[in-house]
Amino acid sequence: MNDDIKRANVEAGNSERIKEPEDEAEIKGEYILSFIPVGHEYAVTGKLLERVTGLNNRAIRRSIAGARRYEPVLNMQDGHGYFRPNVPGIHGYNKSLPDETHLLRAYKKQEESRLKSIGWSLRATRRVLRGQEAGNG
Repeated sequence: MNDDIKRANVEAGNSERIKEPEDEAEIKGEYILSFIPVGHEYAVTGKLLERVTGLNNRAIRRSIAGARRYEPVLNMQDGHGYFRPNVPGIHGYNKSLPDETHLLRAYKKQEESRLKSIGWSLRATRRVLRGQEAGNG
């Protein structure tokens, strides 16, 4: 594992042993969490994750999407990168770090806005398809 990731995990108080993946499926979800520290101040970039895991950007994003099924992985779009928010209930929660519930709420709002935007961008596509289906029926 990369020294930068190890250092970020140790500084954030995440001293649990980092294990290597047993199979490809594990890389897709829980494994990536061992590289993503708790705490916004310890966030890691996608480029760093690529370097230390050997996965390409697309595989990193897919792995993070899978990991988000287990617990929140945030990226505040501020250039800091990925992190797990320091909130009770998160594996690696550290009482000595600031509570980041406000970041979890902000991320939720950010993603809900993105979801709404995607819905609006599909509006014309849905309308055209409905017209085609009505004309072919």
